[in-house]
Amino acid sequence: MKLRNLLLTGIMTALLLPVAAFADEVEQEERDWKEFRLEQVTEYTPDQLDEWSRLFDSKETIKTERETLKAELELLIETVWKPMIESEKGEAKEAIQTYADELRAQVIAEEMTKEEATSLLETFKAELRVEFDEMKAEREAEKAEREADKLYYDGLRDVRNGLNESIKTAIENGEFDLIAGYLNEILVINQTLELHGLEVNDTIQEKIDEINEL
Repeated sequence: MKLRNLLLTGIMTALLLPVAAFADEVEQEERDWKEFRLEQVTEYTPDQLDEWSRLFDSKETIKTERETLKAELELLIETVWKPMIESEKGEAKEAIQTYADELRAQVIAEEMTKEEATSLLETFKAELRVEFDEMKAEREAEKAEREADKLYYDGLRDVRNGLNESIKTAIENGEFDLIAGYLNEILVINQTLELHGLEVNDTIQEKIDEINEL
């Protein structure tokens, strides 16, 4: 058993090392990109340097908060939300069975017809499904909204990528007078993405609060 545990530990360590190394590389690339961009801003739009620096810091803060909030929400979904839904489903199933037994007894006692009992049971089931159907519809609406948001903000990122390519081309062609305009356009996009990031974090926090209030 100890040998097996040691082998598993070795395998897990081997798997994690490349991931950790990749994360370090990404972090280094982000630092290098930040320094490179701030150098460009200092040279071509120095009056916007403070705002660029603030946005870089804000991006990191939003990202860190997002990871914390997502972890908290995922835990609540597993430990509170899913058990509650399963409990409600079980209660609904039990209520249906109890009502069906009552109707069956009335049919046997000839207090109502089989058709009447079937109709009453279907109505009862439909009433119980209303809340679950509403929750399903709400989830689908939220999913559709998230997908629409993703398309929009991914589009902004594509525009930003295009502007970065324009800056690269301008530098290669010696058209340095164009760079300030491109940087300012990117700045506006980054400000928009910052607001969106804050809104997403707020939405996650709202979901956490809703579950905690259950």
